Amino acid sequence: MSKPSKKPEKKPAFWQKQIEYWKSSGLSQDRFCQEKEIKKSTFQYWRRKLSKEHETISIVPVKLMEETPAILKKESSGLTIQCSDHFYIDLSVGFDPQS
Repeated sequence: MSKPSKKPEKKPAFWQKQIEYWKSSGLSQDRFCQEKEIKKSTFQYWRRKLSKEHETISIVPVKLMEETPAILKKESSGLTIQCSDHFYIDLSVGFDPQS
């Protein structure tokens, strides 16, 4: 019976260390991967995968003003809040009865 493969290349801890080494090295990804004899596509895969595991989403309270300041009433075209590349909130003029 064969033993399970224990290649360090497939362990997240190995790749986390490689990413830390790369960040502290000052080298480009290309150069770092060449020197470590790592496929750049594999390095990039693990970099994306591990960064997504550390993402956190926080909800924070937002205090709304009772009345819109006069300067905003004259020139406002709405409000867009972009939270990430894929998520945004767009409040256009006219979204409520007052505007």
